[in-house]
Order: sequence, then structure tokens, then C-alpha cells
Amino acid sequence: TCPVCADFSRAYLHHLVKAGEMLGAMLMTQHNLHFYQQLMAGLRAAIGEGRLSAFADAFRRDYASKAF
Repeated sequence: TCPVCADFSRAYLHHLVKAGEMLGAMLMTQHNLHFYQQLMAGLRAAIGEGRLSAFADAFRRDYASKAF
């Protein structure tokens, strides 16, 4: 759901960051903000529904399994 990931390839983002282009830093910031906004929304929902432990376990499992 990240607009940066939807519009730009990882290779292009990598190129921008390695080349020291300001656009790379701006896009990475936007991506990171989106990631944390989604994470916090999930945490708030899990706390409200009384399933924080299950959310945390699922997050750790899913996050650790992603190939970067």
C-alpha cells in the first residue's frame, strides 16, 4: 500500500540512495513514514481489540521472514 513502492522500483530507489540524490532520501522518508503509520494503526487496533500479544507475535514472524 506504500505509494513509493507502488511507483518506484527497489533498484531505482537503491540507485538514488547510492548516488546521493536528494530524491532518494525523500522517497525513503516517505516509505518509512508510511511503514510506521501502518504499524501504529495496527497496534492501536490490536490494543483496542485486546489482541496485542497476537499482533506482536505475527508482526515479528512476518517481519523476520521478509527478504530484503
